[in-house]
Amino acid sequence: MPKARARLEEELDVCAGQFTCDVFAVGTDWSPDPLLTLAERLHGTAEFVDDGLAQAITGAIQRLRRVHTPQLPIEVTVRPSVRQVSLTEKAPRAHRLGGLPQPGRPHRWSFPTYQWEQGRRDYLLTLVTDADADPLETELQFAMVAVGEVHAPVLARWHLPDRSPPHAPAGGDSVRSLNVTARMRSALRQGLVALEARQRDTAENHLGQAARLAAELGKEWVLDEIRTVADIEDAAAGRIRLRTVDAGTLAPMILRAGSRPGGPLTEAVGARPGPRCRACRTPAGSEARYCITCGKKLL
Repeated sequence: MPKARARLEEELDVCAGQFTCDVFAVGTDWSPDPLLTLAERLHGTAEFVDDGLAQAITGAIQRLRRVHTPQLPIEVTVRPSVRQVSLTEKAPRAHRLGGLPQPGRPHRWSFPTYQWEQGRRDYLLTLVTDADADPLETELQFAMVAVGEVHAPVLARWHLPDRSPPHAPAGGDSVRSLNVTARMRSALRQGLVALEARQRDTAENHLGQAARLAAELGKEWVLDEIRTVADIEDAAAGRIRLRTVDAGTLAPMILRAGSRPGGPLTEAVGARPGPRCRACRTPAGSEARYCITCGKKLL
């Protein structure tokens, strides 16, 4: 990690949770990445303003004045076998939420949220847990999530390898939609970054993928962004043809791709491949410590 980026991360670690920060980019002599990092870590917004800085600042102040509950926490209580807990706001904007352990409650975490305005938000809760002696094909409660007086259990089951679970878990469709949106946003941004670096083949590949996913999700704003730099021959098939573009116009587009409401820019959360059990050859997730079939410890 470059020294400047490492120093930025250190400073953000110190002040995260103390205040929020909205970023307004003026002119063209700036890099989008640190601005997006500031907005994400400090739970603000990042936008490009050409000649409307005063209007943008006024809009931000008006938005903040409408916030009635600035730090409504999401509390997550997990069973002892859960080793890691993370919570990410995925929409309308991508934010990393820092979990605060509760004194005397080792299995409860509180995740403060910020700028809680009226409207819908999507969060992705990720748990890392071991099967231990849990039974297979039995629905288990791994966590309880509470927002104010509203509580909801997180239910799942360990199922036999190479066999589909009896039914899709609650909320599975919304998680898949979030992941597809994440891939679309990532492809759009990677394509624009590659185009800025004059890597046209890479840019065409990523922007074509973004166009295909945007057509699948019905995200017309993504197609409009792509039309700024390319001709879309067949969105559903992901076929585009790049045009000659002024490099100065790309930085604001990269910033919009990372900060516009409607979906996350971060990579989709999913299970990474892990080792196979040496005793029964059952595949395991990358975070697993014990085999879910025979129970032996993974090496």
